Amino acid sequence: MRALLESGMSVAAVARQLGASRNTVAQVRDAGVERRQGYERANSARPAQLVEDVRQKIAKDPHTSIGALVRETGTAPSTMRRLVEEDLLRHPAASGAHR
Repeated sequence: MRALLESGMSVAAVARQLGASRNTVAQVRDAGVERRQGYERANSARPAQLVEDVRQKIAKDPHTSIGALVRETGTAPSTMRRLVEEDLLRHPAASGAHR
């Protein structure tokens, strides 16, 4: 099987020729290949500068609403709630920022 794959045959062609499933052929092809073990995804929706800007806005006016922050920053409401709750480590009601 490996020799056929190394000769350039496709997984499907090798599977047909040998009467094996494509999954089996793919597993043989990938055997010994190191697989990526998860990764840290960049937080592109909540960049550090945005988090800092929101932190400063809330510090300046603790009664700032989520809606006001959304309008000022152009961020989606769900993103802003997550930013306040997770990145600033406080619940919106605790910070004075209400929906």
